[in-house]
Amino acid sequence: MGDRLRAGARDRWVRMRTELGDGEGRVGMLRRHRVVIAELFGEHSWVTVIAEDWPARDGAAGWTAVHLPEAEPWRPIESEDAGGAGVAADLFVAEVGATTLDDLLGLALDGRALFVLADPERRRLYAPYDLGADVFFVDEGERAAFRARHADWLSLRAGGL
Repeated sequence: MGDRLRAGARDRWVRMRTELGDGEGRVGMLRRHRVVIAELFGEHSWVTVIAEDWPARDGAAGWTAVHLPEAEPWRPIESEDAGGAGVAADLFVAEVGATTLDDLLGLALDGRALFVLADPERRRLYAPYDLGADVFFVDEGERAAFRARHADWLSLRAGGL
């Protein structure tokens, strides 16, 4: 989901890699996610999840019902790619604690869930995916500080992708 958000926030966005070459594997990838989430959101006991799920007519629908049963429908996403069919996906919102968050991060690593995490004030966003995350900061200064702390975790590609 972060790929759609970064167009309007390039000065506050950074892409973080979680793939590791040092044998840490999945545990190391989850650790990186948790380190950044702790930096972004502090010691909050919960975070807001904005989850994308496909409409019922799509065979991929339903991950939110299974993994975020407390999620409430928020809004549809209309897409030109839907071939004129209108709604391409639905967004759901839920507040989750650490245990559910770990489960969701595992789903993101497996490429089975699309979601964005937000702090209670909705000022910082974290959009994990199978090989990393798109991170959105309050301002350029916060972004620069993150880049300095985690230079070895950033994308090596030009433009940050």
